[in-house]
Amino acid sequence: MLVLAPNWAAPSERWLTYILAAIGRNLVAVAANDAPQGGSWGPGATALRVADGPSPAWRRVGRRLGLPVDPVAHTAEDVVLAAARRPDVDVICVHYIEYALRFERVWQRVDKPLFVHSHGYDTQWDLRTIERPDEPYFPHDYVPCVRKLAERAIFIANPECARRLRAIGVDGARIVARPYGVPVPLRPPPRPMRSRGLEVLYVGRLAECKGPDLVIRAFERACDRGLDARLTLAGGGELWLTCELLRRRSRHADRIRVLGAVDSARVDALWATADLFTLHHCVSPVTRQVDACPVVTIEAQAAALPVISARCGGVTDLVVDGATGVLVEPGDVESHADALLALARDPAKRLEMGRAGWHRARTYYDIKDYGAVLRAVLGLDPAAEHAPHGSTSAAERPAVEAQACAG
Repeated sequence: MLVLAPNWAAPSERWLTYILAAIGRNLVAVAANDAPQGGSWGPGATALRVADGPSPAWRRVGRRLGLPVDPVAHTAEDVVLAAARRPDVDVICVHYIEYALRFERVWQRVDKPLFVHSHGYDTQWDLRTIERPDEPYFPHDYVPCVRKLAERAIFIANPECARRLRAIGVDGARIVARPYGVPVPLRPPPRPMRSRGLEVLYVGRLAECKGPDLVIRAFERACDRGLDARLTLAGGGELWLTCELLRRRSRHADRIRVLGAVDSARVDALWATADLFTLHHCVSPVTRQVDACPVVTIEAQAAALPVISARCGGVTDLVVDGATGVLVEPGDVESHADALLALARDPAKRLEMGRAGWHRARTYYDIKDYGAVLRAVLGLDPAAEHAPHGSTSAAERPAVEAQACAG
């Protein structure tokens, strides 16, 4: 199998490592813009860098200066076409619709099953950017091109993206709706029964649709009303400066940490010491983006942490309000503060919600089950996964349902 993705190792795309592990020894090559040339992913999978070579003009300049110049100018299309034509590649899976459309001419020349994994922004049809909020991000023919791509490819999508694809007329028979899987421990991690000195955690991009600024405001109000806790925000993104300014200007600045982007080991350490997990999902007022499937909320539940967020986008598929967490109305900072206070003051409720979240993650979102479904959809060896640390075998778990989430 050949897998294509724009980024190889972005901290915000930890889910990709889960997916590659689920594919396991079926994987023969990974192509990405930032893949280490000549490297590999796991046992036996070649890493291919997808990048255009120097233009003919630059090549002429290089030769005049006596610089080493590759005699053949490989384009990104050349790299992908050569990889797709490899005899050991039977199936192709591309992550992000926009990225798949970049290589549309390749798919016309290769007669192999093509799957396109949608993730979120690529189905935000009215998306804008921070830099140009008044201009559409996608070209005017993007939606028709997506419909046309559906004639050639099968879409794999989380439930929210599947709804968006159906809304533009993509046949449901061309869509496999499935949320992500994550490693889930055999037992819920222990959590302290404390009501003071709590650790409140935010992990994720500091993006408008995740509401880190609203989280800080809610935390401040809760602290004004007696919350004894520290807030840690781990993640990079366009709102980093906004969050850092809010922290520095806060009357509770000594209780707020803005760490920036962190690696997986640091995230795991943060999970281990947290008492509550929080985001504040909303429609981005500038980019119009809505978080389609916040994988981090699944990870939080797998870590037996209650989740506090707002009722917007894909989080409503993942978190059960009142059972595995609390969902408030988007923008309702007061209710968010209420939820922080209520769970901080009730350790037993936190423990109950955390264990319910862990059970939900174990039942519906374990990477083992996700991998089995993914390999079945792709027509791959059903027993070929390389399970990430922390996942469990089928014999160690109760039976699971085929559908991973409602809605």
